[in-house]
Amino acid sequence: MTLHITALVAALLTLWAVALSNYVSITRGRLGVQNGDGGNPAMALAIRRHANLMENLPLSLGMLGLAELSGLATGWMVALGTALVLARLVHPFGLSQTVINSPLRIGPTVINHLVNVTCALFILWTNLA
Repeated sequence: MTLHITALVAALLTLWAVALSNYVSITRGRLGVQNGDGGNPAMALAIRRHANLMENLPLSLGMLGLAELSGLATGWMVALGTALVLARLVHPFGLSQTVINSPLRIGPTVINHLVNVTCALFILWTNLA
């Protein structure tokens, strides 16, 4: 079995990760910060936006791939993959220096967790049944 949907989601989110990484580099150059965040809130925010994706993406892609390998129906895979891509695309815009409880931060986080939990429950149900 091939992982067509997981591969597509991984490719799209890899492009997003590269874009966020480039934004960190551009911000470094603009602010003249060589290492860390240099105590600059804008630099810290750029780093955090990229880091959050990199912290969450491996588990999400792994769970999506295992669900696909476990036989989750294509419709479900498309729905979960689309939800994950949209959530991860929106989330960085919800991270803010001033607004802690932004809906653009909380909503995508909840969606990301729901995708992971849905995959986990399907994998458990399939492999323990």
